[in-house]
This record gives sequence, C-alpha cells and structure tokens, in this order.
Amino acid sequence: ATAQTNEELLRQVNAALRPGQSGAVHDLGRQLKPGGIAELEQVAGELAKQNLRVRFVTVPRGTADVGALTETAYRDAQLGATDLLIVFDGRRVYGKTEALQGDRAAFDEAFKEAAPAFKLYAAKGMAQFARSLQQRIRARADRATQEAEAARAQAAELAEERAAWVRYLIGLPTMIAA
Repeated sequence: ATAQTNEELLRQVNAALRPGQSGAVHDLGRQLKPGGIAELEQVAGELAKQNLRVRFVTVPRGTADVGALTETAYRDAQLGATDLLIVFDGRRVYGKTEALQGDRAAFDEAFKEAAPAFKLYAAKGMAQFARSLQQRIRARADRATQEAEAARAQAAELAEERAAWVRYLIGLPTMIAA
C-alpha cells in the first residue's frame, strides 16, 4: 500500500468515525460477513451499556502501518476515555483507548485471550478483544476508585486528628489555669 493509499484510507476511517455516523462496525477492508457485522454491533451495544463506546474498523490486508493509522484516526476523531477503537487488517488487531493509556500489558493480555477466537473467525476475535479490554478498563477504574476512597478516608482521619489536637490545645490554657 502506498502512502497515498494510506492517506485515502485514513480519510475513509475518519469519515466512518465522524459523529452522527450510524453503526459501530465499519468494514472498510471487506473482511466481515453479515453475521460477523451483526455480532460486533451486538457487542458494541452491550459495551455501550457499560459506558464504553467501541468502534470496530477493518482495513484491507497489506495496509501499511495500521498501528499509526489507528493512533491517527483515534486522535482525529477526538475519541476519549470512554471510547475504544479496534482496527483489524486481516492479520493483526490494534486497539486504542485513553482508559488504558500506558498499559501495553493490558492490550497484550487481551490479545492473548482473544487469539483462540480469532482462529474461529475475525468478528469473534474482535468481539473477544473488545470484551477483554473492557474488563481491564473496569478493573483499572475499580482500582482507581478504591485508591481514591482510601485517600479520602486517610484525609478524613488526619483531619479528625488535627481537630482533636486543636480541641486539646484550646482547652490547655483552661487546664493550666485551674
């Protein structure tokens, strides 16, 4: 694939991801059967109920640097922490979400879980990859919530200790005078 072909493909991906476009599945690479498209639309609906908007995109086999295309399309579409973009080129799958930024291991683990499904058919693998990533996003969010709750509890405990010291210090002159 030439650079111009990739530029045209990026324009197509960006058009597919534009707000107002219907559907979560964009089979630009013509790699999915109607049943696979329906399966991915169903998975997208399930994940949307869990506050994750997933978009599935296929690109033609042989597309050069699909990873860079995924990154650029994600940025151009101004997707965020509640968005997941999955791009499949017939051989490799790429995922991008701010919710797992910097956590390469999460993507690697999700792919390992999805690998057997990819051997069945592409849509099954893409669906499993999305579900596995969603589980990791939820686990990360749960950890962050637990850490925030622990920090709030610690701050409340420190505030109570300070308040007790203030009450003690305010009462000290009364005790000394007596």
